[in-house]
Amino acid sequence: MIRRLAVAAAAVLALGTAVPTAARAQEAAPVAEYVGLAPEAVRQWIVSLGAEVGELQRDGGDAFFRVETGGVRWLVFFYGCDAGALCGDLQYSVTFGAPGVTREAINAWNRDRRFLKAWLLPAEDGAPLAVAQVDVLFQSGLPPSQLADATRIFLEGVVLFDQHLAAARPAAD
Repeated sequence: MIRRLAVAAAAVLALGTAVPTAARAQEAAPVAEYVGLAPEAVRQWIVSLGAEVGELQRDGGDAFFRVETGGVRWLVFFYGCDAGALCGDLQYSVTFGAPGVTREAINAWNRDRRFLKAWLLPAEDGAPLAVAQVDVLFQSGLPPSQLADATRIFLEGVVLFDQHLAAARPAAD
């Protein structure tokens, strides 16, 4: 694995030094701004899947909304939003109570799983919280349905993460 990464890195470096000067000058030229996806369109798409979805909220230039599916509450955060309300990427996030769950248990999750990454938030007036998130990139100009695979992966990962947390909790006395 390390050898493949080293070969790939060497190939990238070689390509970078082989680019003609004119092409490098063109790279520095301004490119058209990324257009993005409208949060409200994503919200309506998730509603069409049968989920309960809260109203779109704004925090500065970014946007988010709450979702509930199958008894699980999660959030959709949008980043890189422009003044026209189009955003460049999004993040799905879920939080669970994590009484007795250790940092080692969370590290084991991150070591053994891809896509859904987790961490513990310190306890505030009670048990710590376990947060799991996945960042989602999408293509501009395509409908929100392009998020179907990422949404499925997230929701399947949430079920597995919840099971992992349950197994990591200490047995009740």
